[in-house]
Amino acid sequence: MHEYTFTLILAAEPSEEQIGVLYGYFGANGEAPGSVQDVLIGTAAGGPYAVCTAQGDSFDQALRDVLGGFHREGIQVERIELDQEAVQILTAA
Repeated sequence: MHEYTFTLILAAEPSEEQIGVLYGYFGANGEAPGSVQDVLIGTAAGGPYAVCTAQGDSFDQALRDVLGGFHREGIQVERIELDQEAVQILTAA
């Protein structure tokens, strides 16, 4: 199993209520799949984002596990950005 870290660029800033639900969903006692290890939501240069760390047998699996929580709350993702380490893992596979 590999650990993947990626950033979701969000279409709009989530409400405080949505953020609370997401943190509850992804938290230690939440309902999210066990592969999701961390989600940090913030803004940079006026744009909302979420940095996510998840484990999976594949990047697709880890990404689906994270996206499920965002879609469930009606939060749209504009794009996905990978850090250099994630790109290296994907290209080595």
